[in-house]
Amino acid sequence: RPRVGVRHRVRDAAVDAAVDTFIFDLDGTLYPITNGYEHACRARVFSFMVNRIGGFASESHAKDVWWSAFQRYNQTLRSLRALGYDAFDAEEYWAYTRGDAREFLKPNAEARAFVEALRGKKYVFTNCHETQARQALEALGLLDCFDGVFGAGRMGECCKPEPAAFEKLFAHFSIAHPHKCVFFEDSLKNLRTAKLAFGVRTVLVASPTLDEELATETAIHDDASSAPTALACVDCVVRDVHLCARAVRAAQCADAALLAVLLPK
Repeated sequence: RPRVGVRHRVRDAAVDAAVDTFIFDLDGTLYPITNGYEHACRARVFSFMVNRIGGFASESHAKDVWWSAFQRYNQTLRSLRALGYDAFDAEEYWAYTRGDAREFLKPNAEARAFVEALRGKKYVFTNCHETQARQALEALGLLDCFDGVFGAGRMGECCKPEPAAFEKLFAHFSIAHPHKCVFFEDSLKNLRTAKLAFGVRTVLVASPTLDEELATETAIHDDASSAPTALACVDCVVRDVHLCARAVRAAQCADAALLAVLLPK
């Protein structure tokens, strides 16, 4: 299947207004998706389905049921509710499936330095519940870097990549001009909504999440050439281990206009 090149690229460096807000996804953006935490959370989802919900022959069976629903609903809790599993408590679900973030997440000095250097409001926008998101941010040593966290608790019946989730985010934090925001995210689906529906400036943090999404889109459309089109909603692609290194190298390959967006003066 097609893969995005490792070299950083910029699609459009034109800037027509000053950036005043920076929005970050959590999982796979503020820490590498390959560090084991996301994998452990998914494993706990299947364990929760077998041991708390019941009716599944095995965790493998639970995974198969989860996967097909997740492709449609984009969040596990919503997927389970849509499948008719509504007898369990949401708070118990979040605590069980997210576990103790400190087992996998450690303070990240480089990411902290980068986030602190950005001039403007800074928010975390995640499909995880705010409680567990804050626990993860605290484990990363980043919680006090952000002006707010917006997650599943405030989204209600919607989630990324639905436009309604973005509208709730903007309304909650009184963001009147989304085109003045930069959004760091490892999910192409979420960046597509941000760019096409709201004109947000988008930075794709390329990771295995991207490969998974491109593989799914290729399977659906049966077209291996769709990757360049899929990336049309992305202003900048970065790929490396640490957010700081990714963003700095991406900015260095851009002209002065995009450099002003990504890095403080």
